[in-house]
Amino acid sequence: MVARFSILLVLALAACSAGTGVLPVGPDTYTVQEHRAPILGGGSEAQRAAITEATDYCESQGKKLLPLNTTQSGLPVNQAVYGNTSYSMTFRCLQPDDPELKRPNLQPAPNFVIEERQR
Repeated sequence: MVARFSILLVLALAACSAGTGVLPVGPDTYTVQEHRAPILGGGSEAQRAAITEATDYCESQGKKLLPLNTTQSGLPVNQAVYGNTSYSMTFRCLQPDDPELKRPNLQPAPNFVIEERQR
């Protein structure tokens, strides 16, 4: 009985975290997203997991991580209660001597963009 409960608990907690893994979005440019339920650390743990995954991915290629933008969010229904539970980051993996590799000036991704079109 105790073993069955332990297995169910592990499965339930595993279902409380999810991620996309590292996905390519362009030349040397990738995105990663992680989600953690509040019981597993919420947005802070999601951020730690995403940054660690991105860093490990770049280092496995002998390159350095350059974050481009980040977004923290939560499920709209639960965000008021639990705060941010998701973290996503777009980043590049660059050679250590790449001139583009410099201190990042992280900016959150905009919620919307206004575009003016002239005829």
